[in-house]
Amino acid sequence: GRSLYMSKDYQGALFYFERAHVLGQKYAYPHTLVHWWMLKIAFLQFNLKDIFVQISFLILGFLGSSVGVVVKPNYGRVGKTINERPIPYDLMKFLHEDEKK
Repeated sequence: GRSLYMSKDYQGALFYFERAHVLGQKYAYPHTLVHWWMLKIAFLQFNLKDIFVQISFLILGFLGSSVGVVVKPNYGRVGKTINERPIPYDLMKFLHEDEKK
């Protein structure tokens, strides 16, 4: 995601940051970092709705991950629900491995 961000391919970067969010939302630092990158993209795209949402998610996501409160796996963006776009199999196997621990 970072290399796509640096090359100004923000849609491509968001794709990878969404995938990183699915895997990292249980962990405070990676979860917060993903929302930070999504917030940067929202600013560059002048998307006020996403800016507000990402600021909220950045704070609430960090707090939730820190205390172990995680919403079911999601993409970390409004309008990108699991119902609309299921989590790919290659990511699901990692989520199931985490549940076994």
